[in-house]
Amino acid sequence: MLHDGAVKKPFVILLDLQMPRMNGLEFLSAIRTDPDYADSVIFVLTTSKSEEGLTSAYHNQIAGYFIKEQTGNSFPGVVEMLDGYWKIAYLPNE
Repeated sequence: MLHDGAVKKPFVILLDLQMPRMNGLEFLSAIRTDPDYADSVIFVLTTSKSEEGLTSAYHNQIAGYFIKEQTGNSFPGVVEMLDGYWKIAYLPNE
């Protein structure tokens, strides 16, 4: 969708690390090496508690890492936080 132009900048990506065709860490690596999308703001929402996954995600400049089961009833708070971030953050248009 990004390469097809279906999503225009600025945008925020909410990424799950457990995806079927390309896992989230592969996606992060690919997007960070693409000059058109290397500056994308990415938050991870996942079931993975792997320290390796957490460290790798932050090495790929994610903005935050949320574990689904720990958000539980707080999930609306995560959505609210992302909405607030979107409203106050200045993101590049290109």
